[in-house]
Amino acid sequence: MAINDYPFIKTDYLKTYAIPTLNKNIDDNHLVPYIYNAQSRYLLPSLGSFFFNDLKTKGKAGTLSANEITLIDDYIKPMVMHYTMMTLLEDGASTISNKGIQERNSTFSNPMPQSEVIGKVSKARNRADDYRARLVKYLCDNTSQFPALSTTEIENIYRNYKTYTSPVYFGNNYSSCCNRYPNCRCNSGTRNYY
Repeated sequence: MAINDYPFIKTDYLKTYAIPTLNKNIDDNHLVPYIYNAQSRYLLPSLGSFFFNDLKTKGKAGTLSANEITLIDDYIKPMVMHYTMMTLLEDGASTISNKGIQERNSTFSNPMPQSEVIGKVSKARNRADDYRARLVKYLCDNTSQFPALSTTEIENIYRNYKTYTSPVYFGNNYSSCCNRYPNCRCNSGTRNYY
């Protein structure tokens, strides 16, 4: 199943709840690739490919359980929204044309200085990482509610329990989870590094 065939959030959701706020006249076709990027880069590793594809299949068919709807509405949508905003802040002001990489500009606006953009991207990443940590904790605490989460099927991408990234190297003995959650596999030899 292709990653880009079911968006967990719609552009209207993004325009309504995003921080910082999005202008309502942004073309939806400009936002959709950022939504799919956030899903494939951040949500897929958080859920694992089997559970990710299971939710997409049920979402497209309209057969999601009440627990899965709660998971999507309360945990997945906010996380995907914040990671979408982070990638929009990083790359949204530029476009690639036959003349190369160009910065969008109009007569009535000025581009933000790079230092301010970096600060906004950092804030957006912190928000998104917080929502990712909430998602992972919720899934670890409620594994029994989601049978597809603990399937023994072979997956292309296993769940990643690591929720925060750091530019500081802590050595091979550092684990972000350390068995705080009952179904944690971070010390069982199946740790994923991204």
